[in-house]
Amino acid sequence: MKWVEVRKLNGQTQRRIRTDMEIYLKKKCQVLEEHNKKGRKRDLHQQIREINGKPKINAGTIQIQQG
Repeated sequence: MKWVEVRKLNGQTQRRIRTDMEIYLKKKCQVLEEHNKKGRKRDLHQQIREINGKPKINAGTIQIQQG
């Protein structure tokens, strides 16, 4: 394969990924609005957590110059 073909295929793949992600998020938003209208707060927050994922914690340490 030539680099031109690879770049073209990569662009097509990226476009498909973007459209699929947009469709996925639209469906999730509809579900979230439905839960919100019906007052299902727990289900609403679970869906939001599912979309956002787990928070990443930076557990860096600060040391003094002596060690």
